[in-house]
Amino acid sequence: MNNNALSLLGLCRKANKLSMGHDMCKGAVNGGKACVCLVSSDSSQRVYDEFSSLCRNKNIPIFRIEPTIDEIHHLIGYKAGIITIDDGGFAKSFMKNFKEYRPGEETLYDK
Repeated sequence: MNNNALSLLGLCRKANKLSMGHDMCKGAVNGGKACVCLVSSDSSQRVYDEFSSLCRNKNIPIFRIEPTIDEIHHLIGYKAGIITIDDGGFAKSFMKNFKEYRPGEETLYDK
């Protein structure tokens, strides 16, 4: 994951445009608030599969990102394995700057 994408997560946090943690993210996805869903590299496959299904139903892009839960904690100050970006502008910028994904680690659903 490049530095611009990581920096953008910090800006999203400061702008209060992130949902963090399982329950908050599930609410953001189901409530139509989430624009992009991010799952840490060390989150379980069960969590990824659960959110992949939820995001597919709502046409929300989901990415498995390289940072671990601890690295996300260091970056945004909140320990979470799953995050949603809840602002369209931030989401577009994140996806534009997100360059270090490998096939099979991301699922992008058309909006």
